Amino acid sequence: TTLETMVQAQVFYDLLIAYRGTSAADYVAVITDEQSPLWQLAEQYGWATLAIPSPIGGRFSVFTAVALFPLAVVGLDINQLLMGAQDVYE
Repeated sequence: TTLETMVQAQVFYDLLIAYRGTSAADYVAVITDEQSPLWQLAEQYGWATLAIPSPIGGRFSVFTAVALFPLAVVGLDINQLLMGAQDVYE
């Protein structure tokens, strides 16, 4: 529901269209609350979506898709990260 997030998403997508044309939607994944305005925008444009778990606030969701997906995209071994977290927990 944050205007700045919605505007940034639209600007980013417009730039992506300029570089990727009609396949731009294939390069976008949105991580947000289900049925938020950003989620609805993602559905409208055919972007992939990952939901922030409802009982967990976005800033506190380091071991959910909110943080794990971007880390995996940049090449971090998230299995190792999760095993390390489990070790610390134990």
